[in-house]
Amino acid sequence: RTGCLGSTVAMMKKEVKYLPVIGWSMWFAEFLFLERNWEKDEAALKTGFKQLEHKPVPFWVALFVEGTRFTHAKLLAAQEFAISRGMPVPKNVLIPRTKGFVTTVKETRAYIPAIYDCTFIVPKGEPSPTLLRIFKGIPCSVRQLKTLLDSS
Repeated sequence: RTGCLGSTVAMMKKEVKYLPVIGWSMWFAEFLFLERNWEKDEAALKTGFKQLEHKPVPFWVALFVEGTRFTHAKLLAAQEFAISRGMPVPKNVLIPRTKGFVTTVKETRAYIPAIYDCTFIVPKGEPSPTLLRIFKGIPCSVRQLKTLLDSS
């Protein structure tokens, strides 16, 4: 429908680009690789988006914010942070870090016409998707968070 299904650019951990075949494919597809170090990542984002500005075909940018490193300790830290700032206290998610998202919007607002926020979760008791499970062809279930909120 949008003319860019086959052209997605994602932000990934730098180490992923060294994976044979899949990582190399991501590198050739101009994915943006980050190190979880803001001084380095800010420069990488700005440089990467400057290169994407002149991409000749429409594309999606996928940003997977907090959640890939979800632990009970991180949830408690997020809850303490929320309480200290008078924010709603999260029960099942972390509070997103916004520096990367804000930089993405600032650097791409001239040529990316829309932003969609989609939050997906893995239902309790079901295994999380992993690269190994994907390679083995083992399916996993995810649900869009909005769907779950609407049904409760």
